Amino acid sequence: MSCHSFSGAVVCFDVCLVSGRAAVISCMESERLQDMQVRIAGELELGSDDGSPLLQFFKQAGSQTEPLDQSTRAAELVGCTIHVVLQEHPEWYVQKCFSRRSAADLSWDVEEEKTERLSLLPDGQFTYEMRRLAWDEDVGRLAVKEHTLQGTGRWRCVLQVGIEGTLPEEVLLLDGSANWLSFGQGGRSAAQRIRRALPKVALKEYEISQMFHS
Repeated sequence: MSCHSFSGAVVCFDVCLVSGRAAVISCMESERLQDMQVRIAGELELGSDDGSPLLQFFKQAGSQTEPLDQSTRAAELVGCTIHVVLQEHPEWYVQKCFSRRSAADLSWDVEEEKTERLSLLPDGQFTYEMRRLAWDEDVGRLAVKEHTLQGTGRWRCVLQVGIEGTLPEEVLLLDGSANWLSFGQGGRSAAQRIRRALPKVALKEYEISQMFHS
């Protein structure tokens, strides 16, 4: 299904999934794989309302273990069949903990400190904990109100298209449930839904640590 270049500017190459679904990609020879992920996903009828999946590309299935570099240009792919693999749980996220602490003034004399910890497991599961401590400086830090949100669910990564003319953004999606625990109370509140979209660029601002197996 491959085609040749026209006037040295437009080239075509084939892409296919393990399932056998295939498509022909026509593009400028200078375009890179990282710029074409959303288009390739669309041609292969992948993706959802949340965004397009992250993709890995291989020139030959089974004989090449290393994926193609995302900066590979289309000119290098003419005459090739590129095998496409969905990448829902990229290595950058797996077995990582993302933590941050922030403070806020709730009112004239009441302050709050919030800490968050998100752990991403290799099987696509996550755990999340957020602790909120509030106190009134006029009566001292002994007058603390503590609330903890504990949640679990599933995570995956997608590419989301933003403002026209910009590259798609890599985003971490969380989908799960959680419960609030209040200091001094014996029971849990009703469960609530966790649905969050965290851009990778924002996650880089967190304190990142590696999880280790016990």
